[in-house]
Amino acid sequence: MKNMNNMNNKKNKLINSLKRSVCLLLSSSMFLVSAGCSPNADLNASNASSSSKQTQTQANAEKAVTVNLMDEIQSSANSTSNSPSEKDQTMDALFQDSVIDFSVRLFQQVFSEDFSKESASDQEAASSNIMISPLSVLTALSMTLNGAEGDTQEQMLAVLFSDYVGAKTGSDTVSLEEINKNMSILLSSLPSSQQARFLQANSIWFRGSDSSDESKLYDFQVNPDFLQTNADYYNAELFQAPFNDETLTDINNWCSEHTEQMIPQLLDEIPPNAVMYLINALAFDAVWESTYQDYQIFDSEFTNADETSSTVSMMRSEEHRYLQMEHAAGFIKPYAENYSFAALLPDENTSLEDLVANLSGEQLANILSQASEEDVTVQIPQFTSEYSTDLTEVFQTMDMDLPFDAEKADFRGITVTAKQAESLSISRILHKTYISVNDKGTKAAAATAVELAKESCNVDIKQVILNRPFIYFIIDQSTNLPIFMGTVTQLP
Repeated sequence: MKNMNNMNNKKNKLINSLKRSVCLLLSSSMFLVSAGCSPNADLNASNASSSSKQTQTQANAEKAVTVNLMDEIQSSANSTSNSPSEKDQTMDALFQDSVIDFSVRLFQQVFSEDFSKESASDQEAASSNIMISPLSVLTALSMTLNGAEGDTQEQMLAVLFSDYVGAKTGSDTVSLEEINKNMSILLSSLPSSQQARFLQANSIWFRGSDSSDESKLYDFQVNPDFLQTNADYYNAELFQAPFNDETLTDINNWCSEHTEQMIPQLLDEIPPNAVMYLINALAFDAVWESTYQDYQIFDSEFTNADETSSTVSMMRSEEHRYLQMEHAAGFIKPYAENYSFAALLPDENTSLEDLVANLSGEQLANILSQASEEDVTVQIPQFTSEYSTDLTEVFQTMDMDLPFDAEKADFRGITVTAKQAESLSISRILHKTYISVNDKGTKAAAATAVELAKESCNVDIKQVILNRPFIYFIIDQSTNLPIFMGTVTQLP
């Protein structure tokens, strides 16, 4: 850890630079950090309104200021970079397994929470089709983890990286540097090409006065080391913003831009006590390796979870990687490059709820890696789905409760002083996703917001017809990591 003088020097340089920047836009997977104090007079609408009425030329100039801010932060770092060196570009196999395990555990809990709402006939809260991006959630929470200390940090590590932490028990303890290095390698290893584009962006936005009075500092002073770490490992862009109505528009515009307009609005308001957003956005757009011809598309019936029927456009094809597990069968269908669509259909006498509940990260990894090379007739319905949920209860159920407890949460790493971190806790974790599957390919996007507040041969051709509720994944072919996971239980 840098000594206090160096940290103060960095903080002062950072604050002076941030005074020059104004808010721009925000992204898909996002963390909202808020403090209990009321907004400062320097943050009122009269001071902030001018920033939202600038021309495009001025907006571009602001972006340049943000880049200068990044440069200043980088130049203020130690001469030894925190980012992984070329020789360290291999992700720890235990870490990879841990990410898959977290993905399945998170998906199970989200599905369970949503199913409970449906069972209770809470139709407003429940959603027919769910989809999450475990990677988006994990990335956003990993950035936030860099500001957690003490028991809060240990609990977040145990929930987010359970298998990895467990494997290290009794030997070396897991450090944040290890987590950050592996996350950086994971994110940078996910390929993107013209026919299978995978886009991601991270940013940190924090409240700052646009007053020209240099004697006034922020009410909420961000620890430069916290910003530096997230800039190094997550390539997080840094923005200062007045957090007014124009900032809300900029945040949603940033989100829309970095999800290619698939998630146009992540926030419906910025609470008066909000002071920071940590954001991750993901966008996926890929064409099938073999796109569908007209003769392969036909109307068919889909049996919904409530036993009603819907007429859908079904796409028929022959695939060559068959998945089989107890009580379910499925397939892997490749996109043009790097990624694949995978699906599991429960047996007739097995419910989707039982299939999801009994799945494990290790089991999913084995199923995907041991796909048999044999022909399988596949039918996939065309569908578009949007999903939005608050993951607060999900993570509390997963035994991550300290970050939500205003009296016990420890986020001293985010702030300059321990006093500013008092009563700082997570109040909400918001998550939004979008997916569209059609004859050309698949588009998908995700956004996460965590709010911290103060206070083979043709002889035996298999068949998998997705004409009833099923589970699906979008996976990275080289690692089998699920980038997106979802279910289809109801179609219009």
